[in-house]
Amino acid sequence: MESHLGMDGKSVPVYDWSLGGPYWLHPPHNREADDDATNGGDENGKEDDYKSGTKLGKSGTYGTPRTSSSIMTKTHCGSRCAFCSPSTYLETSSSFLKQCLSGSRKVAINHDTRTASAKHDKKEQYEKQYHTYHPSLVEKAVHLIRNPFDNIVSRFHHEQKEHKKKGQTTWTSRYSNDATGFKKWCADEDALYAAAEDTADWTPHGYPADLPRYFNGVSCHGEFLRYVQWHVLSIRAVELLDIPVLYVYYEEYSTDLKAATDRMLDFLSLEGVGTLPY
Repeated sequence: MESHLGMDGKSVPVYDWSLGGPYWLHPPHNREADDDATNGGDENGKEDDYKSGTKLGKSGTYGTPRTSSSIMTKTHCGSRCAFCSPSTYLETSSSFLKQCLSGSRKVAINHDTRTASAKHDKKEQYEKQYHTYHPSLVEKAVHLIRNPFDNIVSRFHHEQKEHKKKGQTTWTSRYSNDATGFKKWCADEDALYAAAEDTADWTPHGYPADLPRYFNGVSCHGEFLRYVQWHVLSIRAVELLDIPVLYVYYEEYSTDLKAATDRMLDFLSLEGVGTLPY
């Protein structure tokens, strides 16, 4: 989340993975004056590289919110791979924070914004670019916490969805979308990376050298370890950024949606619009 203004004093940088961001939000302005501007920072994360963009990554222009409010963006940070070895998911505080500040965006290729628009140019071509943003852009954090058992089952369902989308029937045939498939998924990961866990160097990451002995008899132990590591590093990331944080429990959306919503709106200095479904 950030309400940090761009170098033009108006634009608000936003990165949103789900919509192919990051984007820049800005009020209507003189496009001619901004033709040479970019819509994000470069991979070096230098503060003076942040300039205002001329449009959103797809199309449209949105008004900048009050400078006292915040724009909520989502990041999954690092240490969230599935079916992976310790060499892939072990993170340091700095590497994890860098992942929190990084994202991809779709950028038009050979597109002249003065003569055509994405809406009318059906031959529009895009490429994916990756960027890491300056930590000063982040002013607050909302840390969402979910029951670890529910979280791991949800990750299994996500893997189901991704493999079905890619047409990987061998995977979906082996891991049926039920309790049997889930248990097999856990057992296969436990067995596949047992040797890598035995030889991994755990101590630089704050774990005891003999950590693998605690894995015995714990199904899906890699998933549980990544869950714990993710939340520990998230807390450290907020401490490194030295910003306010609001902790929200996923279950609060079911037990008291209004109270959870009011807390977030108050924390973000935003006003509620419309009515909640219940």
